[in-house]
Amino acid sequence: MQDTNKASTLNMYRAALAIRKAENGLGDGPMSWIDAGEKVIAFTRPGNFACFVNFGREVSLPEGAQVLLSSGPLNQEKLPTDTAVWLRLP
Repeated sequence: MQDTNKASTLNMYRAALAIRKAENGLGDGPMSWIDAGEKVIAFTRPGNFACFVNFGREVSLPEGAQVLLSSGPLNQEKLPTDTAVWLRLP
């Protein structure tokens, strides 16, 4: 069932692996932390790649960011609680 469900965990992991393979910045190399709030873990990698994981209240995503993958539905330009997102920063 997960194989045909676009919203399944299996297909999210497949998409994540494809992005990881395509992104040079996701191999070894530098990483910089982003101060995105008390309950948000966020970092950037080369190639304008960023990851945000929200453990608190809904937060705004960086303006102009392109969503590459999200672990759950986003509320327009907001990252809900208990959700992670991979982004391309402008």
